[in-house]
Amino acid sequence: MYNNLTKISLSNISIIILIILPSIATVLILYDEQIFDIISKNFSETLYKNIFFLYTFTMYIIFFIMLGIYAPFPIIYSSEQYFKKYGYKNVITDYQRIKKILYISIPIFLSLLIIFSLRSDEWMRNFILLIQYTINVTDLQSDLFRLQIILFFIVSSAFLRLYIHIIKKDFRYYFAKACMIIAKEEDKEVDKGRFFMMGLQSYDLYLRRHLDLRIFTLDQIYDKVMTACKETKNNIINSISETFNNDKLEPLRYLSFLYKTKELQQILEKESIQLKLRQLGLFLAGAIPIIISLIQYIPQFIKDFF
Repeated sequence: MYNNLTKISLSNISIIILIILPSIATVLILYDEQIFDIISKNFSETLYKNIFFLYTFTMYIIFFIMLGIYAPFPIIYSSEQYFKKYGYKNVITDYQRIKKILYISIPIFLSLLIIFSLRSDEWMRNFILLIQYTINVTDLQSDLFRLQIILFFIVSSAFLRLYIHIIKKDFRYYFAKACMIIAKEEDKEVDKGRFFMMGLQSYDLYLRRHLDLRIFTLDQIYDKVMTACKETKNNIINSISETFNNDKLEPLRYLSFLYKTKELQQILEKESIQLKLRQLGLFLAGAIPIIISLIQYIPQFIKDFF
């Protein structure tokens, strides 16, 4: 079965770091005034100061774990070592889960950036006051700003962790290898097809990076394999998976054989400017909000939060 060499579930760790810890921080941040008001009225000043110190220390620890430990952690391993240590499916599941978290958190984070960039406009102030009155909160702008702090650390940690993976020169190759191994082991046809296509796409990205070429026949290859009878399909996927145990261009040679051509030019083409710009756009979609926050809001984060 899958190469699970440790009992650690990376995806569970990501849920703890990117969802549970920020949720705890959010509750503490949004209700800190009420909490400390109750403490100041019912306990001694010494205890109040100790709890306030513990609160501040806890926030620092949460943010340090997210951005200082969790995000850069993959940098200590090569791609091959990382996949072997934590297991093929474990790594891919974690990678996909982090992407989903970014798909949700980046639009929310961008929305808050827009709100705060326009907060000096009268119509935006009136809009914030209207929402504040509707949901019956005392200081919506302050609460939204604190949520923006949390989202900044979620987006930054998730984005940096994925980026550290992607910049490694062989990550896409081992990601493709992992997908093919998983596809070989899957019993459900839908899951088998999904991992097979993910593997093809990842290997294509590997070729784009190292050869500046792309496989323009990916869809035809996928259709040919997935519409074959079950035995033929399994044999092909098994064979492709085995090619990843040889040199890094062996899968390409097998795909050309599968496409019934000995000429690699029949399945490869130069990567277009449009595709390069598209990849750059996807990168900037995650990087720009983080850069804007670092430039405009970090001093205010520190001042308002601490």
